[in-house]
Amino acid sequence: MTIGSVNDSPRTSRIRSPLVYVETKTNAWAAEIGYLTSAGLSADAIAEALGDGTSPDTIRKQWQKWRFKELGHNSKDIRLRVPFNVKERSLIQFRAADNGLSAVEWLRRLALVVAQERNGFAKLVGDQFY
Repeated sequence: MTIGSVNDSPRTSRIRSPLVYVETKTNAWAAEIGYLTSAGLSADAIAEALGDGTSPDTIRKQWQKWRFKELGHNSKDIRLRVPFNVKERSLIQFRAADNGLSAVEWLRRLALVVAQERNGFAKLVGDQFY
């Protein structure tokens, strides 16, 4: 890239100072990697989602640089973002507190119990959402 040129994507290139250098990976790029990582995506999936030529190896190197541990294929901890409105979230937090658990742990245990039985979902939920 020549000095003073700007990539078409504002996320991946900007001139920091005239005639000094061009920053090719911005804070917005790093933030997007962090967001996608927190959503539980693998390095391959993040590279594909970025669509800017970033390789999965680059994502893994960033994780090492940021001292993230056990991400990607070796992860035992996958964070899921589940949308709840305020009323639903309050109800979940209330029920979890009744059992002495955080909302995250309460939902984790509930999901595991339902998943372990072949028809667990149908038995528990039935036609409530249909």
